[in-house]
Amino acid sequence: MYYTENDLYFGPATSRSWFRRFQAGGVEAEYLLQPPFGRNGHYLFGDADGVGLWLPAVERFLERHHIPFGPPKQRT
Repeated sequence: MYYTENDLYFGPATSRSWFRRFQAGGVEAEYLLQPPFGRNGHYLFGDADGVGLWLPAVERFLERHHIPFGPPKQRT
């Protein structure tokens, strides 16, 4: 679960609550609260400037779980 401190739709209290509920249900989840991003951190993933923040975290997650990640293969 990846959220920002200034997400105006799902603030830190809400996102932490969801994470605790996932854990209580036995789901193996990870929680990352990113510092504020822009005027509304909810749009971190849709903003080109956000890629440098969230992509390294996603790559580390995929690597820890042995999920291959890389550029798409070219079709021939």
